[in-house]
Amino acid sequence: MTADDEQITPVRPEYTGLSYLTTIIRPGNAAYRTAMSLAGKGNYNVVSSGTMLVVMRLDDGAYWIATGMRLPETWNTDNDLFSDPPALRQWLLKEHFAEWTQAQRDMIEHSEGSFRFWPLYATPMEGLEWNTVPGVTLIGDAAHVW
Repeated sequence: MTADDEQITPVRPEYTGLSYLTTIIRPGNAAYRTAMSLAGKGNYNVVSSGTMLVVMRLDDGAYWIATGMRLPETWNTDNDLFSDPPALRQWLLKEHFAEWTQAQRDMIEHSEGSFRFWPLYATPMEGLEWNTVPGVTLIGDAAHVW
């Protein structure tokens, strides 16, 4: 934390317990038509019992695939599965998405390449106070308080 950080607030973001494992489906992929039927030119979001699937079309026509779930904050460094994308896909399908529809499971099974681990952080409301200053606007990435 720097002195500049303290000018806004000394309150630090905390890990929410939720993370995404993200990957991609490109044109020509066996599941591309399914992704297109689910998300079209926009996105598709499904949530069920602590798991989430997001399919979002990107500029180049590919689809960003995100599986969301509760994982430890350091899951990607503490788990050998993260460095083995095929095994990680099978683990996701068996442990987190076994009861989902085939179309939804296809998004995970046929996704391409490695995964990105994306832990979600939020700034807690407790202690989060500051005075407004005329003429000053904060601009940044999504800021979600919880």
